[in-house]
Amino acid sequence: APPSPAVLILDDARECAESLARVLQARGMMVVVADSVKKALELVRQRACGVIFFDLGILQGAGESFVRDVLAAAPETKLAA
Repeated sequence: APPSPAVLILDDARECAESLARVLQARGMMVVVADSVKKALELVRQRACGVIFFDLGILQGAGESFVRDVLAAAPETKLAA
């Protein structure tokens, strides 16, 4: 069976990403963390990500293309900033 969808956290602030990851993992969720848009897109293409939490600042004006790329690779993914 395929792995359960993960929660992807995209944030270049390591402490923030790790803190959120710990909270979600404590609630039984599978969590992956990316510190760049490139890494996040690689992870989305490698495994199912049910939700992506992302820091708007990391997108640096590339938000529309990031959302488009994520939804092209995995249309079922939910995004939250």
